[in-house]
Amino acid sequence: MFKVSLVSPNYMVGPVSQNSYYLPYGPGVLWNYAHHNSEIVQKNYELDQLVWRREDIEVLAQQLKDNSVVGFSTYIWNDKYNNALAKRLKELNPHCLIIFGGPQPPVNKKNIFQVYPYIDICVKTEGEYVFKQILEQYCTDKDYENIKGILINDRNRLTNNLVDTGESVRINDLCTLPSPYLSGLFDKIIADNPDVNWSMVLETTRGCPYACTFCDWGGLTYSKVKKFDMERCLAEIEWCGQIGVDYLFIADANFGMFYDRDIVLAQKIIEVKKKYNKPGAMLLTWAKNQKEDVIKIAEVLNQGGMRQPLNVSVQSLNDKTLESIKRSNFEINKLSEIFQMCEERSLPMFTELILGLPDETLDTWKQNFYNLYEAGNHEGIGVYQCALLENAEMNLEQVDQYGLERVAVQDYILGSEHDKDLTYAETVDVVSATKDMSRSDMVEAQIFTWYQSTFHIKGLTNYIARFLRKSGHETYENFYQTFWEFLNKDEWFSAQVQEIKIIYNQWFDNGKRIHNNVGDVAINAMNLGMSMTIKLHHDDKFDHMNDLIREFVNLNYGDLFEQDLIDELLDFQINNTIQYRNIDAGPIITNFNYDFLGHIIHNHDIKNKSKYKFGFGPYENFQSGRLNFLEHLWYSKRGNAGTAAITKIES
Repeated sequence: MFKVSLVSPNYMVGPVSQNSYYLPYGPGVLWNYAHHNSEIVQKNYELDQLVWRREDIEVLAQQLKDNSVVGFSTYIWNDKYNNALAKRLKELNPHCLIIFGGPQPPVNKKNIFQVYPYIDICVKTEGEYVFKQILEQYCTDKDYENIKGILINDRNRLTNNLVDTGESVRINDLCTLPSPYLSGLFDKIIADNPDVNWSMVLETTRGCPYACTFCDWGGLTYSKVKKFDMERCLAEIEWCGQIGVDYLFIADANFGMFYDRDIVLAQKIIEVKKKYNKPGAMLLTWAKNQKEDVIKIAEVLNQGGMRQPLNVSVQSLNDKTLESIKRSNFEINKLSEIFQMCEERSLPMFTELILGLPDETLDTWKQNFYNLYEAGNHEGIGVYQCALLENAEMNLEQVDQYGLERVAVQDYILGSEHDKDLTYAETVDVVSATKDMSRSDMVEAQIFTWYQSTFHIKGLTNYIARFLRKSGHETYENFYQTFWEFLNKDEWFSAQVQEIKIIYNQWFDNGKRIHNNVGDVAINAMNLGMSMTIKLHHDDKFDHMNDLIREFVNLNYGDLFEQDLIDELLDFQINNTIQYRNIDAGPIITNFNYDFLGHIIHNHDIKNKSKYKFGFGPYENFQSGRLNFLEHLWYSKRGNAGTAAITKIES
């Protein structure tokens, strides 16, 4: 019997205390398909290991050296690790067949096997059909050239040793792929690791109909979206609850695209959560062109206790940028309708922006935020530094056209902050400058993002700014520019700005990992926008910051309104932030002489008396200590953790 192993290690997910890892879904599907659909594989192969965690490379290489075939599923979170392991494995056993697949291998480069001589075969796209054929050929005549969709390292050639067998046929019937969850493939891994909280990938569709140039998702599967069998998907969700999966990631590119189907899946998730109290949390990527149907699915999840922001991924609101990246967004009025429906239904929302895209300037970057505020998103804006992914069109064809400068950075991938051994630290090439945004402007854009995240998105000044905008006395742009100038006169705040600036400059200079630790919470450079919020809690600086806000508002707007209105507006704003020191007190219920929220959202008379509850949500009766509280804020930032759920109490 030939021994085969599959390698797909990932970083720990979430806080160290949770010890959470992903089950190796990709390798599981590969092995399951080959083993269930080939008598040759059944009779000639035994599965040795499914590698799911970053173990010591020398120890693991010694364990795998007697394998005949080892496959590596490779992406940005394990690229350097996988290559180091494969190289060492080839040294220990030159006869071991090394296969690489996944989105990361540079399949478009002619010198791939000069750079990675230890790789024998590289799979270009979907791997299930191809992997089965490779195993069948390995134990017969080893004639791989008739297998479509691979690159072969033919070392017998005197010149170019690369053999390209052409393109593989897309897998049209996903029902032919047996589930690694339902087949029991992961049962031993789960049983052998009782201390691990498992995360799970759920694939209900495959494919993406879009071709955004920054993304390698559409590049690998750009075509019609294929569906997995509904009964399988429902059974996998049930399995998720039965074995106690803590975190569920739906890997569809556009969840909600098929409403009649996806609403049933959402209902099943809630049914399972109520039955088993699992999964504890989830993440998904919503359909790009949201309709009211998608909002209905989000309502099912959120009302069922599975907080899931409705993600509107605009990436940019600059028309030139959108054209350059082959992206089309909603008109701004359509965005406003979506945001308004979310706010009226108390649905969390989240909008993604990408910094460093072509044709974006420092000014258009700032306008992205102000335009989103005008459209109605005030609580969830996430920013990613543009990554030049290996097989994305932007990396392959647009670098010179748009003057994209790159730096290989550590500290980009969430979870990498837990990695103490940096020998094989993963790096990602990010855009550090473009022809339209200099490197210094890029740093300023990051600082601006940090500033907006701290004050508007995380709820320190958002209702103040919204009320002033609603009253017609102020614009968001002028409010935050004036407030910025005021804040920088404060010694403590100015020191925070300088610290962040140094970190970003160093990150763009050499890409080295620089942790801006707040207490025991490690905050990576990719997500420094959250650092101030954590620091305000950790250093107990809320009183200082609220005093500054109060002084600024009275100084600049005190002559526009009655003093009691200003005082109550400030109290309303302060209650919006959940402070750890107030956790034991529970939800805050307050009477106001003014109806700020009703006025801002529904155009109610501002002078209506009102009563509001500022709910603590998951923090009510939070007994796990300050560190866990801060870690929850950090790891739940996508759901805008740390801000109150505000509910009007009708008299």
